Amino acid sequence: MLKILFKIFPLLDHLYIFQILEYDPWQFIKWFLKYPHKRNLQRKHKLEFTLKIKIFLLLIIFWILIFYFVTGFWLTLLIFIFLSPVFISLSYILYLPLEIYYKNKIMALAKKKLNSLPSLKIIAITGSYGKTSTKDMLYTLLWKKFRVVKTPKSFNTPLGLAQTILDFLKPNTQIFIAELGAYKIGDIKKLTIFLNPTIGVITAIGPQHLERFGSMENIARAKFELFENLPPKGVAIRGLNLEAASAVARQLGMSPTEIKERTKWLRPTPHRQEIKKQGNLTIIDNTYNTNPDSAKTSLKLLHDAPGSQKILITPGLVELGRQHNKYNREFAEESAKVADIIIIVGEYAKKALLAGLKNFPKEKIHTVTTLNEAMNLLGQITSPNAVVLLENDLPDQYF
Repeated sequence: MLKILFKIFPLLDHLYIFQILEYDPWQFIKWFLKYPHKRNLQRKHKLEFTLKIKIFLLLIIFWILIFYFVTGFWLTLLIFIFLSPVFISLSYILYLPLEIYYKNKIMALAKKKLNSLPSLKIIAITGSYGKTSTKDMLYTLLWKKFRVVKTPKSFNTPLGLAQTILDFLKPNTQIFIAELGAYKIGDIKKLTIFLNPTIGVITAIGPQHLERFGSMENIARAKFELFENLPPKGVAIRGLNLEAASAVARQLGMSPTEIKERTKWLRPTPHRQEIKKQGNLTIIDNTYNTNPDSAKTSLKLLHDAPGSQKILITPGLVELGRQHNKYNREFAEESAKVADIIIIVGEYAKKALLAGLKNFPKEKIHTVTTLNEAMNLLGQITSPNAVVLLENDLPDQYF
């Protein structure tokens, strides 16, 4: 019964998409125009009924009542069924002043707390990819010698950073490792000025979020805002993962011997080229928001891993804008040189991937709707001691 109601009234599904798009109204409208008839969208996760969502629901009820008194029951019902994003967008407009007030208040409180910790050293890390892995590695290198706090998971937005500062920084905290994210030019500049880090790290620059940035030039320009806004005595470091983390540790006074000793404690960041066993299978899990460069290194891992059979499961690469077909076609061509079997998940990049696999045996290509279907298929097609690469996992806003 609930499934039938949600199919008729997709409001909660649309709120879910709005939530995973980080409440960006323009991205949400673009998504709706692309997928106006999609229903039953909550798959990997569910709508979190945060305070923000509860306020939105109250505002949506308010707009429904306004429409009802102005246009009548039937027109309101039709809009609610087919154009629920109208109510969400209007609610966002009403909510925006509250959002700005709350954000400014939290940011001001976080800045006040930072000012109360004058001896705190702040390391800011950004890049198209490798941010979280480098942050985790650096934390492992430092934590035994220093009192260190890092931003949890991918808390790399202004509010995420501010909340981390308020919740976790203590008077005796010596080092704060902050991951900085960006969707447009100016984001990193604002965060750098807010944090005033003593060390800035740019891990790598690639076509991650190319759809939003528009060009590689804009991506590079956005990331280098970190270096451009460091204080006069700030230290800028370029490099991938362990190399960058080790360079920061040396800047903070750790000896090469100490760093080498601490590397024994390093563990892979979950879902980022994480290698694990599942029965007699070896799984290379690179499902977290992959990109063309990361995909190449994953394919090398698949190539080098000993196994009776090499299997790739992928929905392709996302957020590549006008370069979408090019990058996915190239990824498929490279995959064909390594994999024995390729399983394509979903429709989003299927056409481009199949174009890149035109010379690959058709009987070795499988298409499925979801990652779960792909994992179930493994039981039918794998031989003992096979190696499986999971390259990317479509967020729920893609199909």
